[in-house]
Amino acid sequence: MKRRLTILIFFSLTISLDSKGDEFPWVQQILFQDTITWIVTNEGLYKIIQKKNRVIQWTKELNSASNIYIDSKNTIWVTDFGNGIYINKSDKWTLIQNDTVKHIYNIYEYDANIYALASLNNEMRYLRWDNGKWKEITTFNPPNQNGKERAYGLVVNRNGIYSANSFYDDSKRDWIDNFYRFDFEKWHMLKQGVKNFYFDKKNNIWMFFFGFHSDKIEVNNAIVKIPHGELIQHYDVDRNGTPWILTKNGLFFSYSNNQWIKRNDVINPVQNSSLKFWVKNEKELWVGGYAYVAYFLNNQWVELSFLTPQPDHEEPEDESDADQSKSITENYKWGVINAVDGYSNLRKSPDSKSEVIAKILTNFKFKYYEDNKTDWWKVETERGTTGYIHKSRITAL
Repeated sequence: MKRRLTILIFFSLTISLDSKGDEFPWVQQILFQDTITWIVTNEGLYKIIQKKNRVIQWTKELNSASNIYIDSKNTIWVTDFGNGIYINKSDKWTLIQNDTVKHIYNIYEYDANIYALASLNNEMRYLRWDNGKWKEITTFNPPNQNGKERAYGLVVNRNGIYSANSFYDDSKRDWIDNFYRFDFEKWHMLKQGVKNFYFDKKNNIWMFFFGFHSDKIEVNNAIVKIPHGELIQHYDVDRNGTPWILTKNGLFFSYSNNQWIKRNDVINPVQNSSLKFWVKNEKELWVGGYAYVAYFLNNQWVELSFLTPQPDHEEPEDESDADQSKSITENYKWGVINAVDGYSNLRKSPDSKSEVIAKILTNFKFKYYEDNKTDWWKVETERGTTGYIHKSRITAL
């Protein structure tokens, strides 16, 4: 039976949290650490090891995760909203579970201290990791929000704690986005309508207002015009502190010398409103969405198969019942990759020099069509991506 995929609109962490237990994984965050790529989905945390742009291996590290942060000591902090927080030191995961850390949104490091933004008893709470325990710094409870909140960002510096939050105002029956600063004595509302923010290396505040056709960017309250005719879908910041945006039209832009520079001519083949993106470097971009991960390198898109929805094993039609007028290639079988290096390239044409359009990892099922007239067999992933793989790399189920 063919499954139907429903594409949903993704804007905030809390929307994705409601999707825990969905049949298919949804990418929430991607983080790069040397040769490791960490991918957070509503179905758990995945670890991909790459060398020279080749996938070496992948593992599922945790069965549930919401956000990941790596501090200056290479300690890995993974929040599991509604459950607790995982800490990884020396490749060993430890889960902390108590009311204080049950609903953590964000982690941030400043001056060798680890801070967290959490929700408890209808209040936003700001915490600091102190000798193996979380210590509360301050709480925040705007009027009329009735315990319904979302958190988009957290930054701590010498001037205070900065946070972009969205609260549901019962009196207005609507979500209100605001940008706040705590100066270590009291809270100040800095700006309304801010969806997210960050500080660049010169300590300028970049504020992003996007969604519902009201896209805008401000730097220290001065407007930065977005590219003409574009609407912001998602943004990221590279390791140099340069802002990047993904637009609704599937184009990537980086901002340099007071102008936007277009970074891609080839649009992602599954471009839709669910995609978010992350910058690995100036030449490599990653996108993630509903049951989908791909990266853009050398002016082409390559899809990774490990998040592809996995079907229940079903046998092809029995030949005695099939229409005898069909060719043998129309009777598909289920297979997996036979490869010691952990993956096989799915190529656009039946040729070893043809463009790679996806990488299918081991243990993930796909349809293939035998053809005795060629060594390159047609393959179709569950997403519907079709291409060719050499028959020696395919093992029947």
